[in-house]
Amino acid sequence: SSRKNKKFKGGVVERFGQQAPGHISVRAVVSDERNISHQRNLGAKHAAHDTLIFLDADTTVPSPAHLRQLLERFHADILAAASCRFLPLEPDWRASAYFGFLYGFQRTMARLGNPYAMGACLLTRRDVFAKTGGFDPTIRLNEDAEYCLRATHHGRFRILPISLQTSTRRFRKHGYLKMGLRYLRIFAHRTLRGEARDNTIPYEFGEFK
Repeated sequence: SSRKNKKFKGGVVERFGQQAPGHISVRAVVSDERNISHQRNLGAKHAAHDTLIFLDADTTVPSPAHLRQLLERFHADILAAASCRFLPLEPDWRASAYFGFLYGFQRTMARLGNPYAMGACLLTRRDVFAKTGGFDPTIRLNEDAEYCLRATHHGRFRILPISLQTSTRRFRKHGYLKMGLRYLRIFAHRTLRGEARDNTIPYEFGEFK
């Protein structure tokens, strides 16, 4: 609608649309609800292609070649869902150590048949998305991992060895020790008690500039 177009006039989406090649269509979809799963499901509903890629706002694709490699590897391995390796956007040895550990952890979990993906980058197929019903909006944390687990009923999941960059803003705001312990708590909750559907574990969304 014109209201939506006005909202994004002069914004990132419009600028990217103006710079994108002619064969690439760019559009902004405004969600009426502040819920990550709802927003991703809405984006998938409006997507035009059979491969869906979900990226967080603080994730950076270093180059078109990285995106090409992600897609080529995803299709070559005939996967139902996939994520990738992450590197810190801001240089910090603690962040590099954390993301190195995360990569090993995610690959191990994938081998064990229990995907632990990050929504910072998630690839899937439209047919798999339709069969699973998409993301569960009642899950507050790890909804991305839960989706990937359901996706494995329709194909394979992998952590692809292609690196994207993501922000360490949570660590810089709250500290590496505090955030590390919080992620351990989130993992323990999901492993021992099931999906987190309430606010028992504090975790803010959209509170960063």
